[in-house]
Amino acid sequence: MGTSYPSDLPFRLKLLTVSTSLAGILCLTLGGLLHWAAFIVFAVVHGLVLSHAFEKEVVGEWSARTLMFLLICFEAWRVFQYRGEAVIPAVRDLILALAMIRLVMHKTPRQIYQIVGIAFSQCMLATILTISPWFLGGLTLMIILVPMTLSELDAYTFPSRTPRRFPGAMHWAVVFIGIVLSGAVLFYVLPRPASSIVRHTLATREQYSFREDVDLSRGPASADGSAIVMRVIWTSGRTPERFYLSGARLDGLNPDGFFPRETPGESPPVSRRFSDSLRIYTSSLRSTTVFFPFWFHSLSPRTYTFRGENVHWVSDLPPVYDVRVSRTPTPSAPGSTEVPPELGPVAEMGKRLAGQGRTALRVDRIVRSLKQGYTYTMDPGSVPPGRDGIEWFVFTSRKGSCEHFAAALAAMIRGCGIPARVVTGFLVTEYNASGDYFIIRVSDAHAWVEYWDETWHTVDATPSGRTVPFMRFHLIDELRFRWLRWVIQYSLDDQVRIARSIFATGPQVTRKLEHQWRYAAYFLCAAAAVWGAAVLFRIRMRSPYEKVRRELLKKDLRLAPHSSHEDHLSAVSSRYPCLEPVFREYLRMYLAWRFGGRDADMDAHTRRIISAIRAAPGRGQKTHSGRGGRLTG
Repeated sequence: MGTSYPSDLPFRLKLLTVSTSLAGILCLTLGGLLHWAAFIVFAVVHGLVLSHAFEKEVVGEWSARTLMFLLICFEAWRVFQYRGEAVIPAVRDLILALAMIRLVMHKTPRQIYQIVGIAFSQCMLATILTISPWFLGGLTLMIILVPMTLSELDAYTFPSRTPRRFPGAMHWAVVFIGIVLSGAVLFYVLPRPASSIVRHTLATREQYSFREDVDLSRGPASADGSAIVMRVIWTSGRTPERFYLSGARLDGLNPDGFFPRETPGESPPVSRRFSDSLRIYTSSLRSTTVFFPFWFHSLSPRTYTFRGENVHWVSDLPPVYDVRVSRTPTPSAPGSTEVPPELGPVAEMGKRLAGQGRTALRVDRIVRSLKQGYTYTMDPGSVPPGRDGIEWFVFTSRKGSCEHFAAALAAMIRGCGIPARVVTGFLVTEYNASGDYFIIRVSDAHAWVEYWDETWHTVDATPSGRTVPFMRFHLIDELRFRWLRWVIQYSLDDQVRIARSIFATGPQVTRKLEHQWRYAAYFLCAAAAVWGAAVLFRIRMRSPYEKVRRELLKKDLRLAPHSSHEDHLSAVSSRYPCLEPVFREYLRMYLAWRFGGRDADMDAHTRRIISAIRAAPGRGQKTHSGRGGRLTG
């Protein structure tokens, strides 16, 4: 048998229902899954429904089923056509369509529950796929609106079981804080996958590939140069002002550039000691290359392998890794001095420019010649058909990017009989002082040269002004970085690392507390303040009748919480006859306010009866209520 409801819903319930539905769509928008123009359209529709059509049936049940069936068929066809790329948009569109159809249908309390559930599913979808910290605004709004809507809906559906008084702001503040705290604890305690889920979804930002080789016959890559691909925190050692973050060392040479070459039987280039430690956070970068400055010592996680002089991840690039490096070059064998016959004129030019003298002096002459006689540009043009890239840059174009300068310099140095190779990676110059970390952007991608003179030395011939280090306070990026790191990319590895740090620093904290007693005093004061605030809050949140029972308990009169009010009145009359009239009147006012819905200032009535109880005659023989029982909180 169905339940009948009044035809007119309270406006507060209408407003909360529409607001909750729109908050779910706002979560999708703030999470980057919906365009703002679409959100504005949905907001207008919600406003029209609230003002004109909340209790009207704009779309019937059979029409709604037909629309959903057609939409499901369309989305299934789209997924079949575009495979994985269409899965997330299809799920998003189906949830949005279901939300809008349910909003314009006839609404009873059951349908309002469904509207809240659909909005909650939109929030969950955005929670899983978002990489934007602005999503917290929508999530906060949902945490506030959902409990308020459900409470008002219960008060409307079951008017005889719960009071019709809408809870105050303090109640909802407590509910909000409780949900946030419990959700945060569960988020950081429950086991999570070792890699970020956003790396395998369509909600990620554009991914940027890293080129390990230098091929001048290939055109320059077009990408958003301001996009951030890595952030580096210097955890130990002296923080440099700028540094080269190497990715690939290229020893193979052809007429168009350099490429990585593996030498069979070559020992891994590992330093015996380390001088610096770094923590590198990757973002929007697609590569298996391990990036590190200076010379490699060790790496965590240990899922890496050596390919000649280069270090690679066995699987995907992790969202965060720790690397230890040494500023002292690793002992290794000299590299190659081979130059292809096609680059003979380039090698001869290198000999003429280098002249005679020490190796470093000869290399410096070639570097100065390239910086003074050639022009740096990010649009060097295409190599003409039939021409070799390095030879065309040196003798014809005389303008190019860092790859052109690095390839030409290494070829000329080899022409002098000096081993040389090209290194590709990033030139890091930007430091965010607000978060104490380096920012690495797409535009920081760079190529330079290492030459052999008893050990490997770094040299750069690119005449670019961006090599000057600079520092700035980038608070917005720091907030974005913290959100990505500790929410989006928070994983089981982080849980293990946090647990290790707690156990590792535990003895140190204990020793500090033994010598610095003021920490204990601060802790005790803070605990006392929290306990006092909790006691005051509990007293304030007690019901009026509970306050009266506790005051009578001080007079050695226990009123059993499960006894009837008539038994309570009888117990008060027998123990304190002088309180019988005032207690009878208080019970009449309280019951009328509690179950009859009458407006009454119960706080004032409660204060008056408490004053009367305190003014009652002194204690006599202890008595108990007729049915007995223990007073419970």
